[in-house]
Amino acid sequence: MTSTLTLELPQEDIRFIEQYAKEQGVSVSDSVDRIIAFLRRTEQHQLHPDVLALAGILRGVDPDDARMESIARKHL
Repeated sequence: MTSTLTLELPQEDIRFIEQYAKEQGVSVSDSVDRIIAFLRRTEQHQLHPDVLALAGILRGVDPDDARMESIARKHL
């Protein structure tokens, strides 16, 4: 079953989604439907609790500094 939804969006966003739909060869409705399906899939694929538990385990380590040091060791 489908229903009609009316949205108020900035003109720039409307032009964007219309152009995007045209380039993809689909309707604006199909484009929005695909975006919603994508959001649902990504929402369902949250990180595993064990992975989330590791967040922040390396206190005092700046990930950007660590990454740059790793790159420097690899390429220098």
